Amino acid sequence: MAPVVTLEGPAAPTAPVVPISPFAPTVPASPFVPVSPTSPFAPVIPVSPFAPSIPSLPF
Repeated sequence: MAPVVTLEGPAAPTAPVVPISPFAPTVPASPFVPVSPTSPFAPVIPVSPFAPSIPSLPF
């Protein structure tokens, strides 16, 4: 289910994620904390409705 959720997340809410810039939310919130544990999709998932789905996964 991990790869499925990851693909759906950035695929569905592409408009809201792009304008916010994937680096804006990552830099101020520490560029290592949100990216490493939550994979490089950290800034994309939190903004997406799949936020609750990712934390449940091992990623």
